[in-house]
Amino acid sequence: TYKKDMTVTLKAIAKSGYQFLNWTENDVIVSTENEYSFIVTKDINLVANFEKTTCNVTVVVNPEEAGTVTGAGTYVKNMSVTLVATANPGYKFVNWTENGTIVSTEREYSFVVSLDTDLVANFISTEGVEELASSFNIYPNPVSDKLYIETQTQTQTVEIYDIYGRQQSMVNG
Repeated sequence: TYKKDMTVTLKAIAKSGYQFLNWTENDVIVSTENEYSFIVTKDINLVANFEKTTCNVTVVVNPEEAGTVTGAGTYVKNMSVTLVATANPGYKFVNWTENGTIVSTEREYSFVVSLDTDLVANFISTEGVEELASSFNIYPNPVSDKLYIETQTQTQTVEIYDIYGRQQSMVNG
């Protein structure tokens, strides 16, 4: 509480990982200096605005046992980040996704971080592919309208995925 016509000086001090942006009154910028002096003429509500200067990059491996990722961590805002996905035996890297959207199909993914980022490194299993290759026939390749699958054994379910690991079809029997 201050008396009318008194000079007041406010000072905003940023915590680690943040920087001062400005002072606002009713969402209107009144100063961009962290130290703000003014003469009290009425009741006033000021807000000291800060922005984060670091960004967290987190990565989930899907499925969990499929591989490892290097490069996740805390970075300075607007810094270049490089993530590298390495598949474990029996798996192959497919893509990187953010909020379900594919952002890269390369094992090594570089980007400039501007906010906290959560990515998923997606892998698929390759086990059993070579053993199965001799027991079925798929044609035509590439597929335009119809895909034919001939097997030498009784098949319970056939699931078809695109190159990005998204299920396209499932047929029982």
